[in-house]
Amino acid sequence: MSDPDFQTVLRPLLVPLSDERIHANYETLAARAGHFELSEDERATMLPSGQQSVFVNRVVRAQVHLKAWGGLIDLPARAGYRITPAGRAASSRKRTNRSWIPQAL
Repeated sequence: MSDPDFQTVLRPLLVPLSDERIHANYETLAARAGHFELSEDERATMLPSGQQSVFVNRVVRAQVHLKAWGGLIDLPARAGYRITPAGRAASSRKRTNRSWIPQAL
């Protein structure tokens, strides 16, 4: 059985990076908000701490997972993301689970 987090959240975060360019954080946030069809109100909803929006928090957490799970993305510049060869392989698979994703060294 596939991992629902990867299929429903993490894979859609990889696909926009497939062009292998370095993407600025603001650029990736806008693309992801469009993919998930979030309204301005949904994007503006704050965490209970009031320090960060729920949307930005979830995207950043997803990016941490993509980097930790065998380096599916890397961060070659401050607030800049790029897909890795392992990430390209994972994003092209129809079904992926955590056991397939290479482990970080």
